Amino acid sequence: MQLYKLADEYQALLLAVEASEGVLDEDSEKALDEIQEDFAAKVENVAKLVRAREAERDAIKAEADRLAKRARACDGQARWLKEYIKHQMMRAKREVVEGEILKVRLQNNPASCNVLDQSALPEDFIREIPAKFEPDKKSIIAALKDGAKVPGAELVQGQSVRIR
Repeated sequence: MQLYKLADEYQALLLAVEASEGVLDEDSEKALDEIQEDFAAKVENVAKLVRAREAERDAIKAEADRLAKRARACDGQARWLKEYIKHQMMRAKREVVEGEILKVRLQNNPASCNVLDQSALPEDFIREIPAKFEPDKKSIIAALKDGAKVPGAELVQGQSVRIR
């Protein structure tokens, strides 16, 4: 039986117990015991599934990290090899090298600018980048816990499932 159906049956039995002012007949008591056992077993099985999914997530993240590290290494090697080719072509004073499959050529990059002294630049060449403002949630929580009133904020207490 699905967990939500067990929860529904459990809730119905508890309502029946409340309606009978806490008096349980033998059949109701047996049914309550069975549902509690079934419910506990089902919750444990679902919790095991959660653990399995978390383990799978961790394995996937570890593999993704390993592959990302390998990709960064490949990028570094490719950059180094390109610089090596550039240096050797410049030493040989060759602008173009044509192979059987590939053609390699040195080309000029678009012009760029090095700012040597920002304070010496005319104001026409300075742009304003607006600041980013966002709530400081840690200080808001601390203030609310200390009893302060913070307009536009409230302290909320959620719940989560912890599996040990």
